[in-house]
Amino acid sequence: MMRRALFVFLLAAAAASAEEGPADWISRLGDDDPAVREESQEKLLAAGEPALAPVEEALKTAKDPEVVKRLELVRTRLAREKQLAFLPEGWRDEWFRMTQERHWAGWAHISTAETAVNGRSAWIITLDRAHARGDTIKSHLTLVATCRRDPLMTPISCDVTEEIGETLVRYEMKFRDRAWESQFLEARGLSQDSISPVRERYTGTHEVDGAPQIALLLPRQIERLSRARVEAEIVPCLVIPQTQQTTDGRVDFIAEENVTVGGVDSAARHYSFTSSDGTDTQEFWVDDEKGLLLWKIGNEWTLEWSDEKAAKSRK
Repeated sequence: MMRRALFVFLLAAAAASAEEGPADWISRLGDDDPAVREESQEKLLAAGEPALAPVEEALKTAKDPEVVKRLELVRTRLAREKQLAFLPEGWRDEWFRMTQERHWAGWAHISTAETAVNGRSAWIITLDRAHARGDTIKSHLTLVATCRRDPLMTPISCDVTEEIGETLVRYEMKFRDRAWESQFLEARGLSQDSISPVRERYTGTHEVDGAPQIALLLPRQIERLSRARVEAEIVPCLVIPQTQQTTDGRVDFIAEENVTVGGVDSAARHYSFTSSDGTDTQEFWVDDEKGLLLWKIGNEWTLEWSDEKAAKSRK
């Protein structure tokens, strides 16, 4: 959001010097005044993709190490934003059919709504998951996440409710730089002896070596996170739909390939998630139109893009 705020400020200031553009800002990257150099760099970043070509052209002849360093930084960031440009900001309702060892095991549903947090545009993302055993729904998970509407969809908070039979547990996660905090909120249907260990399980601070991001609440977030690593150190926090488990790790692009979903072949991009401790590897297949097509969790669980009827069908 800082870059957007800066862009608004610079746009207002541009009225006094409407003729300025990328060439002018590039020429000042080697200015004797450090403040001028920094301001020129920020103006190039705020200009967005239109500044990318002039920056790349300037890099061909730049000799000053300071100028080259700043040009390369701007090019990297603008190139990343160009890669993300085709990804839609909004998500319609998406349904997934869950299977365990090829047998129906429930469904997952992701929906979104717009909101505002502290005057800033944000998304509310809701994940509903029903886990079945045989023909019976054994548990239900509702996860409501609030994310900023910035290029990385930076997470703010996440409210989780788990229901297993008559038992209910609710907790909250709050995200900040290099950590997220979980806080127990309430429990129902538990004995007094059980509440203390449950409270302890869902309360604490989890530190990560980077900026935490919630992945898989937003199907297309997989690509955003993978590409964001070009510029920044990002640590996706994965919330697994068939459990309450949250883990962190890294997202990597594997290859472009075809995948069969619902009997239909689709061109997709294949990504993998590897947990920080190396014990958990998951795979995702994404396309431009539908977003997340297929999600494999180990060798046991699979979530496949579907419609509501097929997702809830036991056949």
